[in-house]
Amino acid sequence: MTNTQEWQDPQTIYQLIQNWVIWRDGGDWERFKTLWHEGARMHATWFQGPALDFIKANQEGWRKGVRIYHSLGGTSIDVQGDRAIAQTKAAVTQRAEVDGVECDVTCTCRFYDFLEKQSGRWGIILRQGVSAPRLSADTHRLHGQKGYAPIGGARAGSTLQERKLVASGWTWPSRSLVPIGLLG
Repeated sequence: MTNTQEWQDPQTIYQLIQNWVIWRDGGDWERFKTLWHEGARMHATWFQGPALDFIKANQEGWRKGVRIYHSLGGTSIDVQGDRAIAQTKAAVTQRAEVDGVECDVTCTCRFYDFLEKQSGRWGIILRQGVSAPRLSADTHRLHGQKGYAPIGGARAGSTLQERKLVASGWTWPSRSLVPIGLLG
């Protein structure tokens, strides 16, 4: 890898992550589709499944007036060859009615994006939301979790896509999928 590539790949991935928010939150579905590789998956609080089904579900929500907005914080990107993991702090906000009162509900989380460069193009193969640390020790004890927990209740390695990732050299430690040898 050249010095230029060492700088360009993380920059390209960073732009992809920014475009995910702008295009998804703005309803630019055709451009949003370009961020994902074929067979990609999305795991969120309300959805776990293929990225194309996630897009369709968002489009249906938009037709019903549902609006969910994402604000991004810091991003860390680790690249090894044609694979990368990006970890991004985020806040997800939705206006909804709770017991007859309109409220803004915000979920703080981290997104873990697992990306691959295929045919010279970076794309997402899995986006996994991870909820922020819980505030009480009782919650940790009840859920058997410490720190971050996968959003949506998905167990590590529980889907066919995750099993395929593991079979191709990715591993799932306690908090996220990490390519073997990438982070240490």
